[in-house]
Amino acid sequence: MDQIAIAILGAAAAWLSQSRDPAQARWACIFGMLGQPFWFYAAWQAG
Repeated sequence: MDQIAIAILGAAAAWLSQSRDPAQARWACIFGMLGQPFWFYAAWQAG
């Protein structure tokens, strides 16, 4: 589950960061930050 969330949120952040519409591009950092708890949990579980 965590790897799916990392992939989806990371891809969304990358896609939004390349948007020509500034209203959409501003959401890229939000989606990137939403993925961070999943990264932390995956790293914690891996030890």
